[in-house]
Amino acid sequence: MFSWTDFEADEDISTDAVTDKFILTILDEDGEEFATIVHRTCDGRFPLDGDVAEQKRRNAQRIVDALNGEVR
Repeated sequence: MFSWTDFEADEDISTDAVTDKFILTILDEDGEEFATIVHRTCDGRFPLDGDVAEQKRRNAQRIVDALNGEVR
């Protein structure tokens, strides 16, 4: 079954030089990375416990449900 992990800090800023970037990972049935959702806190304007991050968590759950063939 597909699943997802909550946001974790992205320590590698080499790709876009943006700090305060967090990655939510959608995992495939083997536990391998299938997709990612990026969240940037933008100097605290979009905290991890805020509305924008929560919407991204809901989107991750919707994606996982669809991949697992579950309808909500």
